[in-house]
This record gives sequence, C-alpha cells and structure tokens, in this order.
Amino acid sequence: MKQERITEGLPWSDSTGAGDEDSDDVAEMLRLRACGWGVKRIARQLGCSHHTVKDYVAAGGVKPFKSPERRSARRP
Repeated sequence: MKQERITEGLPWSDSTGAGDEDSDDVAEMLRLRACGWGVKRIARQLGCSHHTVKDYVAAGGVKPFKSPERRSARRP
C-alpha cells in the first residue's frame, strides 16, 4: 500500500482541530434542548456524540479546556 493512502484519512493527521465543537454548534445544542429536543436527537442532527451534547448542555455552554489533575509522583 502507498503511504499517502494509509495516512490520508486519519483523524489525528488533521491539525485544524476538526471535531472540536465551535460556539455556534454549542449554541444550537442549547437552543434545540430549550425547544424540548432530546440529547440523542440533537446529536444525530448535528452529527456528534450524544455524550458531547450532554456535556455541553450540562455545562450550559462552551467550557474552557481544563487539563486533568494528576497527583505528582513524590520521591522520598
């Protein structure tokens, strides 16, 4: 197989940040939820995961990225 074909459609080769929801999509999620739509229906309409919709609806909008907190490795 050619190398170009293998890496052509891989999501991690895209540096544009595709897959991140922009503020317009999040606003649409909140608007549809206010209209009484379910989380799964909104996800199908916008083409994303229902977990993504659930997180944004619970947060009430776009939430800033927060690195996970990890315990530091303490050496005696």
